[in-house]
Amino acid sequence: MKVGITGAYGFVGSHLRDALISTPGIEVEVFDREKYDLFNIESLKSFVKDKEVVYHLANVNRDTKEHLIRVNILGTRNLMEALTAYASPDVRVVYLSSFQVYQLPRTPESIGELSPTCPQNVYGISKKAAEEIIACYPLRSIIFRGSNFFGPRCKPYYNSVISTFCDLLVQDKPFTVHGSGEQGRDFLYIGDVVELLLQTLHYRPQGVEVVNLCSGKMVTVNSIIKLLAEISGKQVAVDYQGALAENMVTWWGDNTACREKFNWIPRVTMEEGLTLTYQWFERGSR
Repeated sequence: MKVGITGAYGFVGSHLRDALISTPGIEVEVFDREKYDLFNIESLKSFVKDKEVVYHLANVNRDTKEHLIRVNILGTRNLMEALTAYASPDVRVVYLSSFQVYQLPRTPESIGELSPTCPQNVYGISKKAAEEIIACYPLRSIIFRGSNFFGPRCKPYYNSVISTFCDLLVQDKPFTVHGSGEQGRDFLYIGDVVELLLQTLHYRPQGVEVVNLCSGKMVTVNSIIKLLAEISGKQVAVDYQGALAENMVTWWGDNTACREKFNWIPRVTMEEGLTLTYQWFERGSR
């Protein structure tokens, strides 16, 4: 089976790339930006040709508004154009979207696929627009709306509170928390993410399907801090600062559809995932 993957050097993409390479019977081609250009459809011809599955993980979540729009929206549109023009009609597309397409709830609640979508930043808008673009094409596609993924290789001080805490902890630096720390989110370890993505190799979506990829559980910032202190054996100094509205919102995802479609459940506990992540940062600090 021939498989293509864009964004193969990012956090999720690098883990998926490694897993695909070690999967028997899978021939993997990673998107080489020296050979291919998401903004030149003709250049994508040899990348998409003969592929049975294309994982589209190329993504920008921190940059200028113009660059977010260009990569996440126009890049997705061009890839879909190339797939329609040059790939087999049976090609399957796996796209990684984000929970940021949803409207944040005012009270603690679970978010399901039918929950209102109302992105509150340009990144969320660009991901929702990419979803709509994919839905316009007559290809079998599955869109995964991801919650907060964490694990080794995830950048600190970027978009992961867990990676940031782990990096600060190995340096014996204090944590900064906006709000009380009792706000909660849905966190999913990267190993569980990759396990699910691998299952899509032989899955045939019925048209375009949208599925939450999440743990289905809420974890507070304070509980993460407590677990990291126990794992590291260190005392953690925390600077609680004034509450910001977006930081005080508590939510978690409903992963019922994901569990039922793929017979999948998250296997890595929060403590296990935090331990593996902290140990990775600890090794890197030596």
